[in-house]
Amino acid sequence: RTLIMDQDYDLMASFKRIPTYDLTIYEGEHCHASMAAGSYTYQENEVVTLTATADEGYIFAYWMVNNEERSEAALTLTMDQDYTVYPVAQALPTYILTILPSEFGQANMVADSYTYNEGDEVTLYPVADKDYLFDYWTVNGENVTDSLLVLVMDKDYEVQPWFKPNKVGVENIFDNITVEVHAHTILVETASELDYLLYDQVGRFVGQQLN
Repeated sequence: RTLIMDQDYDLMASFKRIPTYDLTIYEGEHCHASMAAGSYTYQENEVVTLTATADEGYIFAYWMVNNEERSEAALTLTMDQDYTVYPVAQALPTYILTILPSEFGQANMVADSYTYNEGDEVTLYPVADKDYLFDYWTVNGENVTDSLLVLVMDKDYEVQPWFKPNKVGVENIFDNITVEVHAHTILVETASELDYLLYDQVGRFVGQQLN
């Protein structure tokens, strides 16, 4: 107020206390607020922001604010009343990966059942025994020919690697046969009456002599 001094004035200022409110934070089960559990006092209309961190294997679900659910991950409160809050978490869904045993090789993980959280990635690759090659995977009953198998755990999986002989050379019915490998050429020396079947290194049939 502006006074024009045309007379004497007696002045007295009057003040009032700014209202304060309490914020009480409780520890959540498997979930923690960004501020430690306890009580905090704020002046009216101060703004407080809280975030929540869930334990491993859990995910933030919601806040309980004065016994009401609030779904936002970053909780903003304007201190116009007392508040009691705590975060709530829920367990992540889990899925089972079952690796079945195989003949002539195995996966890079021991044949067994494994439990993973939803969204986890699992990488599998085949390990063939000597003289065998990877052929394909069966994944939940479907054949997959890629040797590197990456699974995102959004459901249960059952997998099994399959292997085939690494055939190089000759299957012969009789005795005495000579096989020489020169780069991409295979030379077979045998008697004219000798039968043989010839395969390449991945087991594909490439030639024969049948009398």
